[in-house]
Amino acid sequence: MHYGYNNNFGYLNGQYISERTNFYHKPVANLNWDFNINETTQLSTVLYASWGRGGGTGNYGSGKRSISQLNPYTGQNQSTYIDYDQIYANNSADADGIGSSSNYVIRASMNNHAWYGVVSNLKKEINKNLSVNFGLDLRTYNGDHYRQVSNFLGLNGWNESRFLRDNTHIIPNPNTLPSASNTVTQSYNINPWYAFFNSASDKQKIDYDYSETITYGGVFGQVEYSNDKFSTFFQGAVSNQSHQRFDYYDYQDQYQDSKKVNNVGFNVKGGAAYNFNEQHVVYGIAGYYSRQPYHDNIYLNFTNQVNPLTENEKVLGLEAGYTFKSKIFTASVNAYRTTWEDRVVTTSTVLSSNTTIGTTNLVAGDVVISANQGVKQVHSGLELDFVLKPIQKLDVKGFASLGNWEYSGSAVRRRFDENLNILDETLTDNDGGKVGDAAQTTWGLGAKYEIFERFTIDADWRNYDKLYANVVAKNNLQLPSYDLVDMGISYKMLVGKDKQNSVNFRFNVNNLFDEVYLSELTSNIKTTAFISGTSGPTYQSAGRVYKGVADGNQGFFGLGRTWNFTLRYNF
Repeated sequence: MHYGYNNNFGYLNGQYISERTNFYHKPVANLNWDFNINETTQLSTVLYASWGRGGGTGNYGSGKRSISQLNPYTGQNQSTYIDYDQIYANNSADADGIGSSSNYVIRASMNNHAWYGVVSNLKKEINKNLSVNFGLDLRTYNGDHYRQVSNFLGLNGWNESRFLRDNTHIIPNPNTLPSASNTVTQSYNINPWYAFFNSASDKQKIDYDYSETITYGGVFGQVEYSNDKFSTFFQGAVSNQSHQRFDYYDYQDQYQDSKKVNNVGFNVKGGAAYNFNEQHVVYGIAGYYSRQPYHDNIYLNFTNQVNPLTENEKVLGLEAGYTFKSKIFTASVNAYRTTWEDRVVTTSTVLSSNTTIGTTNLVAGDVVISANQGVKQVHSGLELDFVLKPIQKLDVKGFASLGNWEYSGSAVRRRFDENLNILDETLTDNDGGKVGDAAQTTWGLGAKYEIFERFTIDADWRNYDKLYANVVAKNNLQLPSYDLVDMGISYKMLVGKDKQNSVNFRFNVNNLFDEVYLSELTSNIKTTAFISGTSGPTYQSAGRVYKGVADGNQGFFGLGRTWNFTLRYNF
């Protein structure tokens, strides 16, 4: 484990190269129309469109070379870096300059899409206590996904072959299916502006090339009633999603279009609040959501075959709370319980050592993607927040959140490599395992003081505990707890005619004391695990432990001390 570690870079003729670069450009256009039909009826409509172009780069081919030695270009001791000089020499020695799987190039995984939609809402006030809303939501999306070469690293081209699927074979069979081969010779700039206006031709794509079309149509409505003591609402929505996949690279021409899949989903939600008086309010909310599965979960293992295990995710949420208000003190307490069934949870990790999954040999640095299907999560907890104003110039605030988030039952786990090849499929018992990626227990205190008129100073302290690795596992790994402190100063200057406008200055420092902490882990290696294989020293016996965590885990440190300054003009 290394703070600030990066194993995705190297040097070619002294020039820095990273095999992992994200590039994207996504303009968005909105057209809003608000129409007051009469004093009690309003119609609001939004037309929107977005066009995304870009992707991310990575390694392609098995010819990668990493070395562990003093980095000659920075003078710093790096644990590993990619020897691009060696890769370039290996590629250049290729007889015809046309590489294949034994060579190495940098590829770009592209995600180009166009998205159009309209949302319209009609609001009608029946009387001073009762109002209704009705509306519709229509969307259409088309995405193109493929890979192209961004850097040949000494090669003149790249050649690869594959067997072409039909609708009856999940895995291509060389004895029954035809094959195809293509050679690409053009590399593409990863500048976002270049990528937005330039796309690879069909004959210059590698590894995969497929599109997806998703259309969505739904209606929604809400009824709300309120008076001086009581308020209640009920809302609901129903929608249909249509999905279809088109695979141009791995399928024979007549089988490129998948079966179209339609899924109906809905949600209902209702709640009520009662004011005993100006100080005491109680409320309760309940909702149920039947959510359609995501597109990638409908089609099995990134093929055109429909996944028979896919079904709507089911979310049931219950919430109740109490609020107290006074001139100097306001507080709220809230209890919740949410069950989320038939969920699909996808995680990924980078291998720290060579290993074999199924029948595939993988090496350190390879990415393994885990898709867990049929996952059930149960979230329950209590939340408290308050604001105390003991004097006019001072605000003291605090919060606490105590949660218990666990997996229930078993799930089907499929693991893939980064090229979307399936490695294995297993049924895993996750019952009682802790849900990761967010601290289940948090609490903090803060204060803001007005030193003089419109000039304030503030500070916030927060503690994060019971944070677990972002994996689906019965015995999940807990990360060490940590504390963060932020601090800032603000000034509001009144300007303009009659001082109605303002210029706001804000200087803020996040993580004031530069706390070093683990914010996320994507693996679940215990300190009692063997460092290599099934015998030998463990991480604990070898002293390879950081704050109680085995240093073979993959994850991310949180941001260190940062600061920002903002200037805002209100008119």
